[in-house]
Amino acid sequence: MRFDNFVTESSPHSLYEKILYEKKTPPKSNISLLTLTNRKDDESKDNDLFRTAQRIDDICKKKNVPHYTVFAESAHILRESELHIIHNYDDKEGFKINSDNTVAIIRGSVGRYKSTMDLISQLERMGVFCINNRSTLEICSDKYRTMLSIVDSNLPTPKTSLIQDMNTLQYALEVVGDSFPLVVKTLTGSKGIGVFYVESLKSLNSILQMIWKINEDEELLIQQYIEIPFDIRVHVLGDEIIASMKRYVLENDFRSNFSLGGKVEKIKITKEEEEMCILASKAVGATWAAVDIVRDSKGNPFIIEVNSSPGTEGIEKSTKINLVGIVVDYALNSDNWVRVSKECGFRETIKIKGIGNFEAKFDTGNGSLCVLHSDKYEINEKKKIVVWHQGEKKYTNNYKEIKNVKVGGLRDYTEKRPVINVDISFDGILYKEVDIVLDDRKGRSPVLINRMFMRKANLMVNPSKRYVLSKEEK
Repeated sequence: MRFDNFVTESSPHSLYEKILYEKKTPPKSNISLLTLTNRKDDESKDNDLFRTAQRIDDICKKKNVPHYTVFAESAHILRESELHIIHNYDDKEGFKINSDNTVAIIRGSVGRYKSTMDLISQLERMGVFCINNRSTLEICSDKYRTMLSIVDSNLPTPKTSLIQDMNTLQYALEVVGDSFPLVVKTLTGSKGIGVFYVESLKSLNSILQMIWKINEDEELLIQQYIEIPFDIRVHVLGDEIIASMKRYVLENDFRSNFSLGGKVEKIKITKEEEEMCILASKAVGATWAAVDIVRDSKGNPFIIEVNSSPGTEGIEKSTKINLVGIVVDYALNSDNWVRVSKECGFRETIKIKGIGNFEAKFDTGNGSLCVLHSDKYEINEKKKIVVWHQGEKKYTNNYKEIKNVKVGGLRDYTEKRPVINVDISFDGILYKEVDIVLDDRKGRSPVLINRMFMRKANLMVNPSKRYVLSKEEK
């Protein structure tokens, strides 16, 4: 997927809008979009939305995409029949969620509270594709976990060590080189907040004592300082670099954040740096991330941070690229969706409505249809029905089609097998009109589940476990 046509001439989205919005009323999208964010703390502002959330809403309106802004700190999800509806506290109508056509963009402010993170988990549980998922947000909110993920991927980073108390200080100093200046960071924090430049051991001791007096449980990391005139922020979306900018270090400071007033401009990074940034984004499991890199005096690049909810104002200003528009278009393309899977065993108990509970084998090698055991069946092609038997029980169903299945091995012949529709209940969810073929499965699991059902249910099979999500039928 290429993004070259999104470069603009004057404003971050002028040409983009000319290209994509030539019609006054674009056709309504069959995909709906949620933006999870929080309300601004500043009550003096007329607009509750942060800049990127507002941009997403504006773009969706122009593209005629159904969109709902979720204020995660006070939102809730209700289940009505087979539907899930998400509501802001002041909205009784809410917004319908369907895993087949709903995608969510998650902004970083949502990570402030456990309850709002749990809202993301609910969406993931429903099969909604989230940019980014909860795991990625949690990794990136912890700078040390982020560094560990990057190091595990064999990517270059400044020497870094964790400090939990004064007893671990000397070891941490030895890890990073025991030379000053150093950088001290709180494990959480963004926009340059919680980052300290330390010139001596005396200053380091003073900073640590001050921080631990405020919060004795605060965990910190110290990091090798690399003197730079600027750092580079790179936005990665999927497997592509979509924008990069140079952020100059502030005067009389060592930070370069645009939010602190830093000067920014467009920059072209090297192929090596492109690959590093894509791999760093993958290391934390991100779909959309901003990777910050620095170059030492010899030009060697190092990754210093990965942000799972990057700001967009500075990079759109410096590159003249409608970056938010690119992210929205990516989200609306269901080919890009990678949902968070839930672990299940290779054998589970399912319920087929009107028939009963069955042991089912979840077979990742089955790319065809689900299979249901039948001792025997009689096909009436004139009436389009099949009468089939399980022990003493007899069932009659309309069939959807008849499959001619070649039976291999010693039984080298072709067999007619009817395909019927059934409703399957598993893990508290009802899956309607599942195609399932009848076959004699004596001596084997009475039900064989295929990959299509597993994708629909967002399941990942653990081949060493059984009955993870259900109880074994005795």
